Amino acid sequence: RDHIQVLCWYWRVMDGGDGISRHRFMSLVQRYMVVLKAIAVTDDVDVARSRALRKAKVDEIMEVLEAPNDSNDGLVRIRGRLLTDSLVGWITFRGCQGTFFLKETGKPQYQCKQDTELVKSFACDALETVRILREGEVFEVLEGPKTVECLPVKRVHGKACSDGAVGWFSITDEKGGTLAELETKTYECVSVSALTDGRSPFESSVFRTVEVGEVLEVLEGPLEIAGLTRIRGRLLKDGVEGWLTARDSFGTTYASVSTRHYRIARKMPLHTGFETTTDDSSCVRTLVEGELLQVLEPARDKRVPPSTCLRVAAVVDGLIGWIRAGSENVEKWSSACTCLETSPLLHGPSASAVVLRELEPSETVDLLSNPHETIGEFARVCARKDGIIGWVAIQNDKSCRFRFSGRLHLCFCV
Repeated sequence: RDHIQVLCWYWRVMDGGDGISRHRFMSLVQRYMVVLKAIAVTDDVDVARSRALRKAKVDEIMEVLEAPNDSNDGLVRIRGRLLTDSLVGWITFRGCQGTFFLKETGKPQYQCKQDTELVKSFACDALETVRILREGEVFEVLEGPKTVECLPVKRVHGKACSDGAVGWFSITDEKGGTLAELETKTYECVSVSALTDGRSPFESSVFRTVEVGEVLEVLEGPLEIAGLTRIRGRLLKDGVEGWLTARDSFGTTYASVSTRHYRIARKMPLHTGFETTTDDSSCVRTLVEGELLQVLEPARDKRVPPSTCLRVAAVVDGLIGWIRAGSENVEKWSSACTCLETSPLLHGPSASAVVLRELEPSETVDLLSNPHETIGEFARVCARKDGIIGWVAIQNDKSCRFRFSGRLHLCFCV
């Protein structure tokens, strides 16, 4: 009982006296191992009577579910869950000859380098967004990495009707989502016709000739008037508005629905080439929602390599979902940070607080609060050298005072 009381007191002190956070508590009770050598995962603690489920690969992470089981011959076995596929089984921690197949490691945590979409599932029919993980936000890995096959992206070579900008754009994404829709309210002139100023061709005046190939964006109609199919629209060439006969009473067609125009459904870049890149030099300009583009070449499929996905829990609010993870949007994160210059360890989150001692350059401290819980530019830490707990200013007026395993100024700015 005394030990429990001391432990509870220690937790309260480490977490600022307000009880212990879920993030902090889980970091204390969860244990993780990393695979050092490829080893079989079995369904029973007894190797002789067990069945191999699969082989654990080097660098795979396992969450420990049961304490090590020692045998008389020196074999140590652990029951755990492999994060890659959530497989639960028994794995050898130390062999009979003293060979170690696992070693203890920290819980895998990462940080967003840019805004990243958190979705419920990567199934094509369940792409519901949970929320957006913001740049600098920290999350815990619950499962993965998993490889997810992506659908081909349909790319179209086109010309913007507003300014004539030419380039390549996508009409679908790798998840099957629609980025641009075929516009059904656009008519293309197939025979020379006339633009009039009134709805009825018998009671209006012709004020412009419409040439073959000109495109009209429908504003009203089509309407059946005296056996004629009439539409009111705006010519994309010069923005002139008026009424046009799409089909006359004899069945002659002057204008038909265009199959060569797309309406942008989501903001995206217009690229100079078929391939998509993050290089700004390859971007003609940004297409905005609602823009109309004319097709210059039919849609082509662009193969997208498989994505690496992680099932994660956001540290800020505990929301769980899946993200696409790559070097461009996530990086590893740890609570450890290194002092870059002599810095005061303070009694409170204020520059005027009592100085407990000076932290030396290269000294390591551990973040005690959740990654998003800071007060201004101060963070609560524990010095590894002597266990003293206090507050530090993350940066001074000119530069950052600490180096983190993740990004310098974003570790605490979720």
